[in-house]
Amino acid sequence: MGRGCGLEAVKNLNDWACGNIEPDLTFFLDLNVREGLKRAAGPDGHDRIEAESVLFHENVRHAYDMLIRIFSHRYQVVDASGSPEGVHARIVDLARSI
Repeated sequence: MGRGCGLEAVKNLNDWACGNIEPDLTFFLDLNVREGLKRAAGPDGHDRIEAESVLFHENVRHAYDMLIRIFSHRYQVVDASGSPEGVHARIVDLARSI
């Protein structure tokens, strides 16, 4: 979806690549795009996907927003602001409550 493909095309490709296997649970780490890109930069900068435009990443985020609405039964949205330890604690708490 980051490059303008429709959701159906991406889902069909994913189904083919994964043999129609879908996860029972997906944690979506919710963070604004610019903050996520800042965090993603490693010592050597961004990799080829991270180096894509902000618009690319906003399109990807929009796609996940749609997936979360369509498959709400298998997505857990986690506030990813704050420290890595805080995010980890939120994920562990959610996982234990399911």
